[in-house]
Amino acid sequence: DKSNVSVTAFELPRSYTSLAEYLDSEYLTYFEKNFSDMEIIEDFTETEFGGNDARRIVFRADVGGLSYQFMQILTLHKNGYIYIFTYTSTPDYYKTHSEEITSIIDAFSFN
Repeated sequence: DKSNVSVTAFELPRSYTSLAEYLDSEYLTYFEKNFSDMEIIEDFTETEFGGNDARRIVFRADVGGLSYQFMQILTLHKNGYIYIFTYTSTPDYYKTHSEEITSIIDAFSFN
């Protein structure tokens, strides 16, 4: 199956002072530009990631002619970096890995 997990990190752009400000002004604009067929399923639900306050978004979009479902959890860590946990799968397999994904999210921690 085409499911995968990744974690990326990048420094919060200096023009923003919070994760919420970044999400409201730049984050969704990027995805809407790149995925014209983007369908939001869950819109920035409050959650926790690695002991930090976080936001979760779930959406569907087509990539290379295939439909994918994405779940991203975003948090701003005290080091000034935004961390993004991404789970991507085809819609048919999305729920198949729910236990593993939950285990990964629950075990994630920052040193």
